[in-house]
Amino acid sequence: MGIRAVIFDLDHTLYNFMDCHERADHAVGQYVEDHFGIGYDSYHQKVVAAMRKTEEKIGVINASSHSRTLRYQTFLEEIGAPAIDHAYPMRQLYWNSFYDQMILEPSVERTLAALQETGARILIATDMTCGVQLEKIRILGISRYLDFLVTSEEAGEEKPGKRILDLCVKKAGVPKEECVFVGDHPKKDVLGPMAYGMQGVWCRHFDPERFMRSFGITVDESMTEGISYRLERFEDCVDENGKLKSLGGLQIQ
Repeated sequence: MGIRAVIFDLDHTLYNFMDCHERADHAVGQYVEDHFGIGYDSYHQKVVAAMRKTEEKIGVINASSHSRTLRYQTFLEEIGAPAIDHAYPMRQLYWNSFYDQMILEPSVERTLAALQETGARILIATDMTCGVQLEKIRILGISRYLDFLVTSEEAGEEKPGKRILDLCVKKAGVPKEECVFVGDHPKKDVLGPMAYGMQGVWCRHFDPERFMRSFGITVDESMTEGISYRLERFEDCVDENGKLKSLGGLQIQ
């Protein structure tokens, strides 16, 4: 049984999320210092705490847990600042700064183009609100390679929950055994889909450990030993003629 659908994570899989996030986070940190006299280190510590409080209020399986508006509202309320005046401008500053940093590497585009030539369905499945992720796809210029987008906002559940994976399979129109999930997060994008019945490829092209360190995510190394397919560089996926060789060692039909 071959692979007929490839499901990619978006953030830190098809582009360097951390470069974009760090630029955006520092832009908002400067805004906070200018308006409230709080230095970046203190701001960063407090905004991470605000993120955790937001998750506690609405649940981590909810796409709204990623809302920068809610996160900054909580942060501003915690420091006694007027959230109604500043939460949305901070949100806009974050995303505008983030989008300005987004770059699609040629090797990523070549891989998507080569994969499209195989006839496989290509999907993106991502934890986030639909509007933000659609804008990222537009900026990256990859919509022509994609058949469907699935977001946790649409599914009502974050990866690797059954509802979001079921929706991926439904949109792909092939059995789950003929799907592979490719992403940077070993639990959400690889081990979870594998437990569901898909194949999994751990994408390490953009240094997933950097992402996990920044957001306090811990992964037991013994768990990752069970991952057979690892995409270390997109450059290795395509041959000199632009044909797909494999995705991290996994052959695509």
